[in-house]
Amino acid sequence: MRAIAEEILAGQPPLAVRLAALRAKAEHAYLGQEDPVAIATAEEGLALAPGSDDAQVLVDLARIRLRALVRGGDPAAAIAALSEPRVQARGGLEPAEAAGLAAVAHDRNADGPAAIAALVRWRETLPEGDPTALWVEQRLALWADTLPAVALAEVVTGLPPSPGRACLQARLGDPVPADMPDWVVACGTTSGGIGLLLPRSGPFSAFSDEQLAAVMATVDAVGNKGPVPPLRWRDSGSSPKTARAAARALVDQGARVLVGPVGAKNVKAVAREVDGQAALIVPGEGGRNAVGVAPRLEERVEALVDHARAQGRDRLVVLAPDNGYGRRAIKAIESTAHGFAKPLVTRVYPPQTTSFGPHVNPVMTALRGEAALLVPDTLSRTELVVRQVARAGRMPARPDVPGLMVLATAEGVSPSTLDRARDVLEGIWVAPAAARGPYGEAFESAYARMQGEPPGDQGLLVFHALTQAITGQPGPGAGTTTLCRVTGGRLVVQADPAENE
Repeated sequence: MRAIAEEILAGQPPLAVRLAALRAKAEHAYLGQEDPVAIATAEEGLALAPGSDDAQVLVDLARIRLRALVRGGDPAAAIAALSEPRVQARGGLEPAEAAGLAAVAHDRNADGPAAIAALVRWRETLPEGDPTALWVEQRLALWADTLPAVALAEVVTGLPPSPGRACLQARLGDPVPADMPDWVVACGTTSGGIGLLLPRSGPFSAFSDEQLAAVMATVDAVGNKGPVPPLRWRDSGSSPKTARAAARALVDQGARVLVGPVGAKNVKAVAREVDGQAALIVPGEGGRNAVGVAPRLEERVEALVDHARAQGRDRLVVLAPDNGYGRRAIKAIESTAHGFAKPLVTRVYPPQTTSFGPHVNPVMTALRGEAALLVPDTLSRTELVVRQVARAGRMPARPDVPGLMVLATAEGVSPSTLDRARDVLEGIWVAPAAARGPYGEAFESAYARMQGEPPGDQGLLVFHALTQAITGQPGPGAGTTTLCRVTGGRLVVQADPAENE
Protein backbone atom coordinates (compact mmCIF):
# COMPACT_ATOMS: atom_id res chain seq x y z
CA MET A 1 0.00 0.00 0.00
CA ARG A 2 2.68 2.50 1.00
CA ALA A 3 4.86 1.58 -1.98
CA ILE A 4 1.89 2.16 -4.30
CA ALA A 5 1.21 5.56 -2.68
CA GLU A 6 4.86 6.59 -3.08
CA GLU A 7 4.82 5.50 -6.74
CA ILE A 8 1.76 7.68 -7.34
CA LEU A 9 3.37 10.63 -5.55
CA ALA A 10 6.52 10.32 -7.66
CA GLY A 11 4.43 10.95 -10.79
CA GLN A 12 3.25 14.48 -9.79
CA PRO A 13 -0.49 13.60 -9.92
CA PRO A 14 -3.39 16.09 -9.69
CA LEU A 15 -4.04 17.60 -6.24
CA ALA A 16 -6.96 15.30 -5.33
CA VAL A 17 -4.98 12.18 -6.25
CA ARG A 18 -1.89 13.48 -4.46
CA LEU A 19 -3.87 14.13 -1.26
CA ALA A 20 -5.40 10.65 -1.38
CA ALA A 21 -1.95 9.09 -1.84
CA LEU A 22 -0.54 11.13 1.05
CA ARG A 23 -3.44 10.01 3.22
CA ALA A 24 -2.71 6.35 2.35
CA LYS A 25 0.99 6.78 3.05
CA ALA A 26 0.37 8.58 6.36
CA GLU A 27 -2.14 5.98 7.48
CA HIS A 28 0.20 3.12 6.58
CA ALA A 29 3.01 4.77 8.54
CA TYR A 30 0.76 5.34 11.55
CA LEU A 31 -0.48 1.76 11.56
CA GLY A 32 3.15 0.64 11.30
CA GLN A 33 3.93 2.82 14.34
CA GLU A 34 6.23 5.09 12.30
CA ASP A 35 4.91 8.25 13.92
CA PRO A 36 7.51 10.72 12.56
CA VAL A 37 6.75 9.57 9.00
CA ALA A 38 2.99 9.77 9.63
CA ILE A 39 3.30 13.30 11.04
CA ALA A 40 5.52 14.59 8.22
CA THR A 41 3.35 13.02 5.52
CA ALA A 42 0.12 14.38 6.98
CA GLU A 43 1.64 17.85 7.32
CA GLU A 44 2.78 17.71 3.69
CA GLY A 45 -0.80 17.04 2.61
CA LEU A 46 -2.32 19.68 4.88
CA ALA A 47 0.14 22.28 3.56
CA LEU A 48 -1.18 21.70 0.02
CA ALA A 49 -4.61 23.05 1.05
CA PRO A 50 -4.00 25.56 3.84
CA GLY A 51 -7.50 27.10 3.77
CA SER A 52 -10.56 26.08 5.81
CA ASP A 53 -11.66 23.31 3.43
CA ASP A 54 -13.00 20.39 5.50
CA ALA A 55 -12.94 17.84 2.69
CA GLN A 56 -12.80 14.33 4.14
CA VAL A 57 -9.25 13.69 2.93
CA LEU A 58 -8.01 16.79 4.83
CA VAL A 59 -9.98 15.86 7.94
CA ASP A 60 -8.42 12.40 7.77
CA LEU A 61 -4.92 13.84 7.41
CA ALA A 62 -5.45 16.17 10.37
CA ARG A 63 -6.65 13.32 12.55
CA ILE A 64 -3.82 10.99 11.52
CA ARG A 65 -1.37 13.77 12.41
CA LEU A 66 -3.06 14.25 15.79
CA ARG A 67 -2.98 10.57 16.64
CA ALA A 68 0.68 10.27 15.67
CA LEU A 69 1.59 13.41 17.65
CA VAL A 70 -0.18 12.04 20.72
CA ARG A 71 1.53 8.67 20.52
CA GLY A 72 5.04 9.55 19.45
CA GLY A 73 5.39 13.23 18.62
CA ASP A 74 5.68 16.47 20.56
CA PRO A 75 2.98 16.30 23.27
CA ALA A 76 2.65 20.09 23.39
CA ALA A 77 1.95 20.11 19.65
CA ALA A 78 -0.54 17.29 20.18
CA ILE A 79 -2.41 19.32 22.80
CA ALA A 80 -2.61 22.27 20.39
CA ALA A 81 -3.79 19.98 17.58
CA LEU A 82 -6.73 18.69 19.64
CA SER A 83 -8.65 21.90 18.92
CA GLU A 84 -7.70 22.34 15.27
CA PRO A 85 -10.75 23.02 13.06
CA ARG A 86 -10.12 20.09 10.73
CA VAL A 87 -9.80 17.70 13.67
CA GLN A 88 -13.13 18.94 14.99
CA ALA A 89 -14.82 19.09 11.56
CA ARG A 90 -17.65 16.75 10.51
CA GLY A 91 -18.86 16.11 14.02
CA GLY A 92 -15.42 15.78 15.58
CA LEU A 93 -13.88 12.66 17.05
CA GLU A 94 -15.81 10.02 18.94
CA PRO A 95 -16.05 11.13 22.62
CA ALA A 96 -14.01 8.20 23.96
CA GLU A 97 -11.21 8.73 21.44
CA ALA A 98 -11.16 12.49 22.00
CA ALA A 99 -10.94 11.98 25.75
CA GLY A 100 -8.22 9.38 25.35
CA LEU A 101 -6.09 11.49 23.04
CA ALA A 102 -6.33 14.45 25.40
CA ALA A 103 -5.43 12.31 28.41
CA VAL A 104 -2.40 10.70 26.78
CA ALA A 105 -1.17 14.04 25.43
CA HIS A 106 -1.34 15.72 28.84
CA ASP A 107 0.16 12.65 30.50
CA ARG A 108 3.12 12.67 28.09
CA ASN A 109 3.46 16.42 28.56
CA ALA A 110 4.06 15.75 32.29
CA ASP A 111 1.42 18.26 33.37
CA GLY A 112 0.05 16.54 36.48
CA PRO A 113 -3.14 18.58 37.12
CA ALA A 114 -4.13 18.61 33.43
CA ALA A 115 -3.31 14.91 33.10
CA ILE A 116 -5.46 14.00 36.11
CA ALA A 117 -8.42 16.00 34.86
CA ALA A 118 -8.16 14.47 31.39
CA LEU A 119 -7.65 10.94 32.73
CA VAL A 120 -10.80 11.00 34.87
CA ARG A 121 -12.83 12.25 31.91
CA TRP A 122 -11.43 9.42 29.80
CA ARG A 123 -12.09 6.84 32.50
CA GLU A 124 -15.75 7.85 32.58
CA THR A 125 -16.10 6.77 28.93
CA LEU A 126 -14.59 3.29 29.40
CA PRO A 127 -16.32 0.09 30.57
CA GLU A 128 -15.41 -1.83 33.71
CA GLY A 129 -12.62 -4.36 33.28
CA ASP A 130 -11.39 -2.91 29.99
CA PRO A 131 -7.56 -3.15 29.84
CA THR A 132 -7.32 0.50 28.85
CA ALA A 133 -9.57 1.48 31.76
CA LEU A 134 -7.32 -0.38 34.18
CA TRP A 135 -4.27 1.42 32.80
CA VAL A 136 -6.06 4.74 33.22
CA GLU A 137 -6.79 3.88 36.85
CA GLN A 138 -3.11 3.16 37.37
CA ARG A 139 -2.04 6.49 35.84
CA LEU A 140 -4.65 8.34 37.87
CA ALA A 141 -3.32 6.83 41.08
CA LEU A 142 0.26 7.59 40.09
CA TRP A 143 -0.39 11.23 39.24
CA ALA A 144 -2.60 11.71 42.30
CA ASP A 145 0.21 10.44 44.51
CA THR A 146 2.69 12.90 42.97
CA LEU A 147 0.55 15.96 43.72
CA PRO A 148 0.24 17.63 47.13
CA ALA A 149 -3.26 17.29 48.57
CA VAL A 150 -3.96 21.01 48.05
CA ALA A 151 -3.09 20.74 44.33
CA LEU A 152 -5.27 17.66 43.91
CA ALA A 153 -8.11 19.51 45.67
CA GLU A 154 -7.78 22.31 43.11
CA VAL A 155 -8.24 19.78 40.31
CA VAL A 156 -11.37 18.50 42.06
CA THR A 157 -12.89 21.99 42.24
CA GLY A 158 -12.51 22.35 38.48
CA LEU A 159 -14.58 19.23 37.75
CA PRO A 160 -18.36 19.00 37.66
CA PRO A 161 -20.11 16.44 39.91
CA SER A 162 -19.25 13.13 38.26
CA PRO A 163 -17.74 9.70 38.93
CA GLY A 164 -14.34 11.18 38.07
CA ARG A 165 -14.68 13.87 40.69
CA ALA A 166 -15.82 11.29 43.24
CA CYS A 167 -12.74 9.22 42.40
CA LEU A 168 -10.37 12.09 43.16
CA GLN A 169 -12.26 12.91 46.34
CA ALA A 170 -11.73 9.28 47.39
CA ARG A 171 -8.00 9.80 46.85
CA LEU A 172 -8.29 12.70 49.29
CA GLY A 173 -9.97 10.47 51.86
CA ASP A 174 -13.62 11.40 51.33
CA PRO A 175 -16.27 8.63 51.49
CA VAL A 176 -17.51 7.30 48.15
CA PRO A 177 -21.24 7.81 47.48
CA ALA A 178 -23.19 4.54 47.42
CA ASP A 179 -24.27 4.77 43.77
CA MET A 180 -20.79 5.02 42.27
CA PRO A 181 -19.30 2.34 39.95
CA ASP A 182 -16.69 -0.11 41.18
CA TRP A 183 -13.76 1.78 39.70
CA VAL A 184 -14.61 4.83 41.78
CA VAL A 185 -14.82 2.70 44.92
CA ALA A 186 -11.33 1.36 44.10
CA CYS A 187 -9.85 4.84 43.66
CA GLY A 188 -8.96 5.08 47.33
CA THR A 189 -6.97 1.83 47.29
CA THR A 190 -5.45 1.63 43.79
CA SER A 191 -1.67 1.76 44.18
CA GLY A 192 -0.63 3.19 40.84
CA GLY A 193 2.11 0.58 40.74
CA ILE A 194 2.84 -2.04 38.10
CA GLY A 195 2.98 -5.65 39.25
CA LEU A 196 5.80 -7.72 37.77
CA LEU A 197 4.95 -11.41 37.44
CA LEU A 198 8.25 -12.82 36.25
CA PRO A 199 9.81 -16.13 37.31
CA ARG A 200 12.65 -16.29 39.82
CA SER A 201 12.21 -20.01 40.55
CA GLY A 202 11.44 -23.20 38.64
CA PRO A 203 12.39 -24.04 35.04
CA PHE A 204 11.46 -20.59 33.70
CA SER A 205 13.96 -18.97 36.08
CA ALA A 206 16.57 -19.52 33.37
CA PHE A 207 15.21 -16.27 31.91
CA SER A 208 15.31 -14.35 35.19
CA ASP A 209 18.63 -12.52 34.84
CA GLU A 210 17.81 -11.32 31.33
CA GLN A 211 14.30 -10.29 32.37
CA LEU A 212 15.46 -8.41 35.46
CA ALA A 213 18.07 -6.53 33.44
CA ALA A 214 15.38 -5.73 30.84
CA VAL A 215 13.12 -4.26 33.53
CA MET A 216 15.89 -2.02 34.83
CA ALA A 217 16.94 -0.96 31.33
CA THR A 218 13.33 -0.17 30.35
CA VAL A 219 12.88 2.09 33.36
CA ASP A 220 16.15 3.79 32.45
CA ALA A 221 15.03 4.26 28.83
CA VAL A 222 11.51 5.61 29.45
CA GLY A 223 12.12 7.41 32.74
CA ASN A 224 12.63 10.78 31.03
CA LYS A 225 9.19 10.66 29.41
CA GLY A 226 7.08 11.17 32.53
CA PRO A 227 6.66 9.53 35.91
CA VAL A 228 7.37 5.81 36.02
CA PRO A 229 5.03 3.85 38.32
CA PRO A 230 6.55 2.01 41.26
CA LEU A 231 7.31 -1.59 40.34
CA ARG A 232 6.23 -4.41 42.64
CA TRP A 233 7.82 -7.79 41.95
CA ARG A 234 6.44 -11.17 42.92
CA ASP A 235 8.06 -14.44 41.92
CA SER A 236 5.54 -16.05 39.57
CA GLY A 237 7.46 -19.31 39.63
CA SER A 238 6.97 -21.68 36.74
CA SER A 239 3.55 -23.22 37.47
CA PRO A 240 -0.06 -22.03 37.29
CA LYS A 241 -0.37 -22.35 41.09
CA THR A 242 2.59 -20.11 41.89
CA ALA A 243 1.65 -17.62 39.15
CA ARG A 244 -1.91 -17.32 40.48
CA ALA A 245 -0.71 -16.74 44.06
CA ALA A 246 1.73 -14.03 42.96
CA ALA A 247 -0.94 -12.29 40.85
CA ARG A 248 -3.45 -12.32 43.71
CA ALA A 249 -0.90 -10.77 46.09
CA LEU A 250 -0.17 -7.93 43.65
CA VAL A 251 -3.83 -7.19 42.93
CA ASP A 252 -4.61 -7.19 46.64
CA GLN A 253 -1.89 -4.55 47.03
CA GLY A 254 -3.73 -2.34 44.54
CA ALA A 255 -1.93 -3.07 41.26
CA ARG A 256 -4.15 -2.48 38.24
CA VAL A 257 -1.59 -3.47 35.60
CA LEU A 258 0.45 -6.70 35.65
CA VAL A 259 3.38 -7.63 33.39
CA GLY A 260 3.75 -11.40 32.98
CA PRO A 261 3.74 -14.26 33.61
CA VAL A 262 5.72 -16.51 31.25
CA GLY A 263 4.20 -19.71 29.83
CA ALA A 264 0.82 -20.24 28.15
CA LYS A 265 -0.67 -22.26 31.02
CA ASN A 266 0.48 -19.71 33.57
CA VAL A 267 -0.99 -16.86 31.53
CA LYS A 268 -4.37 -18.60 31.39
CA ALA A 269 -4.29 -19.25 35.14
CA VAL A 270 -3.50 -15.64 36.00
CA ALA A 271 -6.11 -14.28 33.57
CA ARG A 272 -8.75 -16.37 35.36
CA GLU A 273 -7.46 -15.33 38.78
CA VAL A 274 -7.50 -11.57 38.23
CA ASP A 275 -10.71 -11.73 36.14
CA GLY A 276 -10.70 -8.11 34.98
CA GLN A 277 -9.35 -6.66 38.23
CA ALA A 278 -6.05 -5.86 36.52
CA ALA A 279 -4.82 -5.53 32.96
CA LEU A 280 -2.51 -8.38 31.99
CA ILE A 281 0.32 -7.59 29.57
CA VAL A 282 2.34 -10.63 28.61
CA PRO A 283 5.99 -10.68 27.38
CA GLY A 284 4.98 -13.15 24.71
CA GLU A 285 1.78 -14.09 22.91
CA GLY A 286 -1.46 -12.96 24.47
CA GLY A 287 -4.74 -14.76 24.92
CA ARG A 288 -8.15 -14.29 26.42
CA ASN A 289 -8.01 -11.33 28.83
CA ALA A 290 -4.25 -11.04 28.26
CA VAL A 291 -2.54 -8.58 25.90
CA GLY A 292 0.54 -10.02 24.20
CA VAL A 293 3.46 -8.09 22.72
CA ALA A 294 4.76 -10.92 20.50
CA PRO A 295 3.29 -11.88 17.13
CA ARG A 296 1.46 -15.20 17.08
CA LEU A 297 3.46 -18.26 16.05
CA GLU A 298 1.11 -18.71 13.09
CA GLU A 299 2.01 -15.23 11.77
CA ARG A 300 5.73 -15.88 12.09
CA VAL A 301 5.48 -19.25 10.36
CA GLU A 302 3.44 -17.74 7.54
CA ALA A 303 6.09 -15.05 6.98
CA LEU A 304 8.80 -17.71 6.68
CA VAL A 305 6.76 -19.87 4.31
CA ASP A 306 5.87 -16.84 2.17
CA HIS A 307 9.54 -15.88 1.96
CA ALA A 308 10.60 -19.37 0.84
CA ARG A 309 7.92 -19.33 -1.85
CA ALA A 310 8.85 -15.80 -2.98
CA GLN A 311 12.50 -16.90 -3.33
CA GLY A 312 11.48 -19.61 -5.77
CA ARG A 313 12.02 -22.65 -3.55
CA ASP A 314 10.18 -25.65 -4.95
CA ARG A 315 9.68 -27.69 -1.77
CA LEU A 316 9.30 -27.12 1.94
CA VAL A 317 10.76 -29.66 4.38
CA VAL A 318 9.75 -29.26 8.03
CA LEU A 319 11.53 -30.67 11.09
CA ALA A 320 9.56 -29.87 14.25
CA PRO A 321 9.46 -30.98 17.90
CA ASP A 322 6.74 -33.47 18.81
CA ASN A 323 5.00 -31.23 21.36
CA GLY A 324 2.22 -28.67 21.45
CA TYR A 325 4.42 -25.93 19.98
CA GLY A 326 5.61 -28.13 17.13
CA ARG A 327 2.14 -29.43 16.32
CA ARG A 328 0.79 -25.89 16.30
CA ALA A 329 3.58 -24.81 13.93
CA ILE A 330 2.98 -27.77 11.60
CA LYS A 331 -0.72 -26.99 11.45
CA ALA A 332 0.06 -23.40 10.51
CA ILE A 333 2.58 -24.52 7.88
CA GLU A 334 0.13 -26.96 6.33
CA SER A 335 -2.50 -24.23 6.03
CA THR A 336 -0.19 -21.83 4.19
CA ALA A 337 2.32 -24.04 2.31
CA HIS A 338 0.58 -23.92 -1.05
CA GLY A 339 2.11 -22.96 -4.39
CA PHE A 340 5.25 -25.11 -4.11
CA ALA A 341 6.07 -27.40 -7.03
CA LYS A 342 6.73 -30.41 -4.81
CA PRO A 343 4.72 -31.78 -1.88
CA LEU A 344 5.37 -30.75 1.70
CA VAL A 345 7.60 -33.08 3.76
CA THR A 346 7.14 -33.08 7.55
CA ARG A 347 9.00 -34.99 10.25
CA VAL A 348 8.80 -34.66 14.04
CA TYR A 349 11.37 -35.48 16.72
CA PRO A 350 11.24 -35.80 20.53
CA PRO A 351 11.43 -32.30 22.05
CA GLN A 352 14.66 -32.94 23.97
CA THR A 353 16.55 -34.41 21.01
CA THR A 354 20.25 -33.54 20.85
CA SER A 355 21.40 -36.04 18.20
CA PHE A 356 19.63 -35.37 14.91
CA GLY A 357 21.14 -37.94 12.58
CA PRO A 358 18.12 -40.32 12.79
CA HIS A 359 15.77 -37.46 11.97
CA VAL A 360 17.77 -35.53 9.36
CA ASN A 361 19.11 -38.43 7.29
CA PRO A 362 15.65 -39.67 6.16
CA VAL A 363 14.81 -36.24 4.66
CA MET A 364 18.11 -35.56 2.90
CA THR A 365 16.73 -36.69 -0.46
CA ALA A 366 13.89 -34.19 -0.14
CA LEU A 367 16.41 -31.45 0.69
CA ARG A 368 18.11 -31.66 -2.70
CA GLY A 369 17.84 -28.96 -5.34
CA GLU A 370 15.83 -25.86 -4.52
CA ALA A 371 14.21 -27.09 -1.30
CA ALA A 372 13.91 -25.03 1.89
CA LEU A 373 14.18 -26.41 5.43
CA LEU A 374 11.96 -24.91 8.13
CA VAL A 375 12.69 -25.62 11.82
CA PRO A 376 10.09 -24.24 14.26
CA ASP A 377 12.03 -24.63 17.53
CA THR A 378 14.63 -22.97 19.73
CA LEU A 379 17.65 -21.48 18.02
CA SER A 380 19.98 -23.79 19.95
CA ARG A 381 18.14 -26.86 18.61
CA THR A 382 18.03 -25.34 15.13
CA GLU A 383 21.82 -25.10 15.34
CA LEU A 384 22.03 -28.85 16.01
CA VAL A 385 19.73 -29.58 13.06
CA VAL A 386 21.77 -27.42 10.68
CA ARG A 387 25.05 -28.97 11.84
CA GLN A 388 23.64 -32.43 11.07
CA VAL A 389 22.40 -31.30 7.65
CA ALA A 390 25.86 -29.92 6.88
CA ARG A 391 27.50 -33.18 7.98
CA ALA A 392 25.14 -35.03 5.61
CA GLY A 393 26.34 -32.91 2.70
CA ARG A 394 23.93 -29.94 2.38
CA MET A 395 25.46 -26.58 3.34
CA PRO A 396 23.08 -23.73 4.20
CA ALA A 397 22.92 -20.81 1.80
CA ARG A 398 24.88 -17.71 2.81
CA PRO A 399 24.30 -14.15 1.61
CA ASP A 400 26.71 -14.62 -1.35
CA VAL A 401 26.90 -18.41 -1.53
CA PRO A 402 24.07 -20.60 -2.88
CA GLY A 403 22.91 -23.57 -0.88
CA LEU A 404 20.03 -24.86 1.21
CA MET A 405 17.61 -22.18 2.44
CA VAL A 406 17.11 -22.65 6.18
CA LEU A 407 14.29 -20.89 8.05
CA ALA A 408 13.55 -20.90 11.78
CA THR A 409 11.29 -19.38 14.42
CA ALA A 410 14.40 -19.21 16.65
CA GLU A 411 12.85 -19.18 20.10
CA GLY A 412 15.33 -17.99 22.72
CA VAL A 413 17.56 -16.19 20.25
CA SER A 414 20.31 -14.23 21.99
CA PRO A 415 23.60 -12.57 21.03
CA SER A 416 25.59 -15.30 22.81
CA THR A 417 23.79 -18.08 20.90
CA LEU A 418 24.33 -16.34 17.58
CA ASP A 419 27.99 -15.69 18.29
CA ARG A 420 28.68 -19.22 19.48
CA ALA A 421 27.15 -20.79 16.37
CA ARG A 422 28.02 -18.14 13.79
CA ASP A 423 29.92 -20.74 11.72
CA VAL A 424 26.78 -22.78 11.07
CA LEU A 425 23.91 -20.28 11.44
CA GLU A 426 25.27 -17.70 9.00
CA GLY A 427 22.67 -16.99 6.31
CA ILE A 428 19.61 -18.64 7.87
CA TRP A 429 16.30 -16.77 7.86
CA VAL A 430 14.53 -16.07 11.13
CA ALA A 431 11.16 -14.69 12.25
CA PRO A 432 11.86 -14.14 15.97
CA ALA A 433 9.36 -13.43 18.73
CA ALA A 434 11.04 -10.03 19.08
CA ALA A 435 13.60 -8.31 16.90
CA ARG A 436 15.91 -5.39 17.53
CA GLY A 437 15.13 -2.09 15.85
CA PRO A 438 15.70 1.68 16.03
CA TYR A 439 12.67 2.12 18.31
CA GLY A 440 14.51 0.34 21.13
CA GLU A 441 17.92 2.01 20.87
CA ALA A 442 17.75 3.71 24.28
CA PHE A 443 16.67 0.45 25.90
CA GLU A 444 19.35 -1.59 24.16
CA SER A 445 22.03 0.91 25.15
CA ALA A 446 20.95 0.78 28.80
CA TYR A 447 20.75 -3.02 28.69
CA ALA A 448 24.21 -3.34 27.16
CA ARG A 449 25.69 -1.12 29.89
CA MET A 450 24.29 -3.49 32.50
CA GLN A 451 24.89 -6.85 30.83
CA GLY A 452 27.78 -6.24 28.47
CA GLU A 453 25.84 -7.44 25.41
CA PRO A 454 22.62 -6.57 23.55
CA PRO A 455 19.36 -8.16 24.75
CA GLY A 456 17.93 -11.38 23.37
CA ASP A 457 14.29 -12.00 22.56
CA GLN A 458 13.31 -12.47 26.22
CA GLY A 459 14.75 -9.10 27.15
CA LEU A 460 13.10 -7.38 24.19
CA LEU A 461 9.72 -8.92 25.03
CA VAL A 462 9.94 -7.64 28.62
CA PHE A 463 10.89 -4.21 27.24
CA HIS A 464 7.82 -4.17 24.99
CA ALA A 465 5.49 -5.39 27.75
CA LEU A 466 6.74 -3.01 30.43
CA THR A 467 6.77 -0.07 28.01
CA GLN A 468 3.12 -0.74 27.22
CA ALA A 469 2.31 -1.06 30.93
CA ILE A 470 3.91 2.33 31.58
CA THR A 471 2.63 4.23 28.54
CA GLY A 472 -0.65 2.43 27.90
CA GLN A 473 0.17 1.89 24.23
CA PRO A 474 2.11 -0.73 22.27
CA GLY A 475 5.61 0.44 21.46
CA PRO A 476 6.89 0.47 17.86
CA GLY A 477 7.73 -3.04 16.78
CA ALA A 478 5.66 -4.78 19.44
CA GLY A 479 3.59 -7.63 18.03
CA THR A 480 5.09 -7.21 14.57
CA THR A 481 6.44 -10.14 12.58
CA THR A 482 9.95 -9.18 11.52
CA LEU A 483 11.93 -11.15 8.95
CA CYS A 484 15.66 -11.25 9.74
CA ARG A 485 18.75 -12.95 8.38
CA VAL A 486 21.72 -14.08 10.44
CA THR A 487 24.66 -12.07 9.12
CA GLY A 488 27.99 -11.75 10.84
CA GLY A 489 26.72 -13.35 14.03
CA ARG A 490 23.71 -11.07 14.46
CA LEU A 491 20.15 -10.70 13.20
CA VAL A 492 19.81 -8.20 10.37
CA VAL A 493 16.27 -7.00 9.75
CA GLN A 494 15.11 -7.39 6.17
CA ALA A 495 12.75 -5.11 4.26
CA ASP A 496 9.14 -5.03 5.51
CA PRO A 497 7.13 -7.33 3.20
CA ALA A 498 4.23 -4.88 3.49
CA GLU A 499 6.28 -2.33 1.57
CA ASN A 500 5.87 -4.48 -1.52
CA GLU A 501 2.10 -4.73 -1.37
